Amino acid sequence: MQGRGIYAVIAVFFILTAYAAPVSVSFFSYQAENGFLYYVFFESSPASSCAKPSVNTQLSYPSTSGSFVLRGGQTLCLWATAQGAFSGGTCVVILYASSTAPGSITFTLSVTNSAGAPIATLGSGSLSTSTTQKELSSTFSCPSFTAPAGGYLKLSLTASKSAKSYTVYFGPAAPTDFQVVKSENGA
Repeated sequence: MQGRGIYAVIAVFFILTAYAAPVSVSFFSYQAENGFLYYVFFESSPASSCAKPSVNTQLSYPSTSGSFVLRGGQTLCLWATAQGAFSGGTCVVILYASSTAPGSITFTLSVTNSAGAPIATLGSGSLSTSTTQKELSSTFSCPSFTAPAGGYLKLSLTASKSAKSYTVYFGPAAPTDFQVVKSENGA
């Protein structure tokens, strides 16, 4: 039993330090066996309007690269389909971004119904940008929540007006993503 506890600590350490690295199927199986699993929603196409859901994430590691521009003061969203009970725990947001001048991108992670109307806010924060592309990350405490049938997780990104534009990158070399904890069983 003590050995499983050590493996659980190592597993959590791995997920929190290697955020977007591809994770083996056996590692996911181990997490599911022990009652916790991180769902990683990778950006796979440019962010879209926040008014209506338009899925632009995927659960698999991204295979194609791209980017989108976020103008100063603008808000765009990344949408992921989600359904079922999610346990509380540490959530993570990772952006690969740059800006025309030092600035910041604020984010809010929320759960919505099938029409995209907010049900609950899971967390928010701010990430500082620079003129060079770099990985920006934020970890925060997420409450437990239930996503309804046909529901979504919505990551809204708002650019500060301190820079004219911000570029957010995605793909194998820059896997922008957000992660939540899903409870798989009671083990």
